[in-house]
This record gives sequence, structure tokens and C-alpha cells, in this order.
Amino acid sequence: MAASKYLVFTRGEYYRALTTNLIHSDLKHLISNSYMLFFLGILIYNSFGFLLFPLLSLAFSVLVTLISLYTYPEQNILLGASGLVYLLGGCWTSLYVILDTSVSLSMRFFKAIAVSLIIFWPQTLVWEVSYRTHAIGYFLGIIMGTVYFIIKRKHLRSFEVYPVEEPIYLDDQNDPEFFE
Repeated sequence: MAASKYLVFTRGEYYRALTTNLIHSDLKHLISNSYMLFFLGILIYNSFGFLLFPLLSLAFSVLVTLISLYTYPEQNILLGASGLVYLLGGCWTSLYVILDTSVSLSMRFFKAIAVSLIIFWPQTLVWEVSYRTHAIGYFLGIIMGTVYFIIKRKHLRSFEVYPVEEPIYLDDQNDPEFFE
């Protein structure tokens, strides 16, 4: 089920680009991917529906794996759902920046970068972790979220709520309370 450049591109076992998301090196690896996948999956599914998560997310995770494998030597093996986790993180980031119009654009960028650094920036560097796959996943997630918005723009914008401002009365005769 694991994927390598040799197995996928030379032997033509393309299914491994998907099945590699299902296996992990150990329990710690599984738990670290599972809680983030659960959190981001629920967040994106509840906000945007089945099309974005899991359908498009799984399709794009295959693309993340294929791009990542293509950049590695033939003997390197990829396993785990980190590419998918980072894909969802990038997707959320782009959709947040695009959709939360109640906050200024600069503040949205600041919040998105801050949250991304806190959640996705590694605390330690470990040689067996594919940080390249994380980066590819994150940036493809930004693209996926942006494309999703472009496709569903009208539907997503229909949920925007605009605050209603109270009218300003310049004299008492136009004030409804004046007649009570």
C-alpha cells in the first residue's frame, strides 16, 4: 500500500498514490495524522459539504502524492496522510481569506498566516518526515480552496450577512420615536 516513485511511475501501480494515505509507520504517526484529519475534515465537511471533503480532497491528495513522488528518488517511500492533512489546511486557509469579509483583508491574511504557522509549522525537524509533501499539500490546498470558491462563488456568497445600520435622523420630526 505504500508508494514510491518506482512502484507508481515505473511499475504503473497508481492506486498506491491513494492507498499510501491509509497506512502509517507507527501508532504515533497514525495519531498525529488522525486528530488533524478528523478536526479539519469535520470543519470543512460541515462548512462546505461532501464535494469538498472527502471527494475533492481525496482526489487532490492523490495529486499531492504524485507530485511529491515525482520529486523524490525512486527508492524513497511515502506513507501516511500528512499530505491530505496539509491539503485541508491550505484549503481552509484560502477559503477563510476569501470568505470572511467581516474582517479587513490584511487582518484575514495575518490570522491565516498566524494560525497556519501555529498549527502546521514543525516543532522539530525529523529526517523521516516528508516536509516537501507537507508543503506541496498545503499549496495545492490553497489552489483547491480557491478553485472551489470560483466554482461555487454564487452559492457561497449567498450566505454572507451584512450588518444593518440604524438610520441617522437630523431632526426630531423624521425620528419615529418623536411621534410616540
